[in-house]
Amino acid sequence: MKTIFLTFIIFFISSFTFSSLGQGGQYNIKEALSSVSDLSESSLQLFWGDQKYPDNSKEIKRIKTSGRVSAINKSDKEACFDSFASSVRSLKKKAKAIGANAIVNIKSSYKTKTLNSSKLFICNARGIIATITLSGIAIKTK
Repeated sequence: MKTIFLTFIIFFISSFTFSSLGQGGQYNIKEALSSVSDLSESSLQLFWGDQKYPDNSKEIKRIKTSGRVSAINKSDKEACFDSFASSVRSLKKKAKAIGANAIVNIKSSYKTKTLNSSKLFICNARGIIATITLSGIAIKTK
């Protein structure tokens, strides 16, 4: 009887946790960037979604990065902001390493959902891990 009860509890908890994993939330880019001081201070410019960027630029390379952080004991928003910060740092590091001074057309995605927005990013923080993927084009402006 204990085994049946324990099996039921494990099944119930796992089905609840994993059924919510496919949902991604949308969060404000400006708010996330301002919540971490080292993200806004940089010689590398970030252009989200379809934001206008200098015409006199040269595309260097498409870059992509994924951020995964623990969501344990955090709100979905807090975990997503942490994951976002990690991804932005990684994206900037990749761009600087190849000589870029800007990243344009930055999109966020989670699984099959992509969000091309200058105001919002998509992130999933259900369960124990917050996940976000950012992609963009590293450029050199003149």
